[in-house]
Amino acid sequence: MKDTKWHLRFFLTPKCNFSCIYCNPNKLREHKKELTTAEAISILESAYMAGIRKVHWTGGEPTIRLDLLDLMKKAKGLGFTEQIMTTNGWNLHKILDEAIENGLTRVNISLDTLNEDRFKNLTGMDCFKDVIKSIEEATKKVPGYVKVNVVTMKKTLDEIPKLINFAKNLDNNKLIIKLICFNPNNPAQLDDEGKEVYKDNNVSFDSIFEKLKEIDDIESLENIEFGDNPNCEYFRLIKTNVIIGIIAEPSWNYRCGMSECKKLRITPFGEVANCIQDKLTYIVDMDVEERAEFFKQKMAQKEADDFSGKFRIHYRPQLGEMRFGKVSEPQRLEEFEKVTR
Repeated sequence: MKDTKWHLRFFLTPKCNFSCIYCNPNKLREHKKELTTAEAISILESAYMAGIRKVHWTGGEPTIRLDLLDLMKKAKGLGFTEQIMTTNGWNLHKILDEAIENGLTRVNISLDTLNEDRFKNLTGMDCFKDVIKSIEEATKKVPGYVKVNVVTMKKTLDEIPKLINFAKNLDNNKLIIKLICFNPNNPAQLDDEGKEVYKDNNVSFDSIFEKLKEIDDIESLENIEFGDNPNCEYFRLIKTNVIIGIIAEPSWNYRCGMSECKKLRITPFGEVANCIQDKLTYIVDMDVEERAEFFKQKMAQKEADDFSGKFRIHYRPQLGEMRFGKVSEPQRLEEFEKVTR
């Protein structure tokens, strides 16, 4: 029986053509074998057998994998009814029609600034116009919601009114601006320079919310309509009719979605976890049926909340491990809290 709540969050590759200052500017990654096309398809087959009908493609940057569209086509052929992609947007407009044909239903596109020079400084890439084009094309063509993911920092806090105006001018009720508080969950925060960037740019939920209240009246919305992340809160700006999502883990004590978080996370190297705190298990050597049963067990474990306890916070000490592998010694969250005090 299918389970419409659960989804496969598929980190397809640790590689990315951007060098964002808050993520992984030094291109750190564990150099071990990535999943082949055949291995990724086998995992899709197991997930379908386990009842999952939704897959979320991410990375790294998923569009740099040459087999992405083939994997999407296979997922659609298997019977997956929802396919979501998180992308930096540099190439999306070039493959969008084919991606939609192969099952794309929603998309998240990263855009931290509307200033072209600042964009280049933050990402290390000169492709601002491509990202804008991808957002504009996606709002016209993608069947479901298009979310603009904005890592909100002190240096970009002043851009929130511009982002809202950008969304308003697109005049599309499918577009959501998602403001994400800078938090220590990437390899960028491993060295002293990265810690300084974090210290200097961390902003709170209250700072973001006060900025929004300066712009418009606000009403809260139910999360369930807009996505599957229990750690995102949604609001509507009443006069401008723009939908805003906010993720503010540091302000919310890194709260865990608990059993409401319905994700099976697949790393680029063929490991699975059903919680950011969970132990990674290598699943490539399993056959399709054995893996499907293992997925069912992981889902049942999460539903039953069998591994709740003092460690249930939305933080993994091995920074960026789900995406990039083990690139450092584990880092205690308390160390980062000292930086911001």
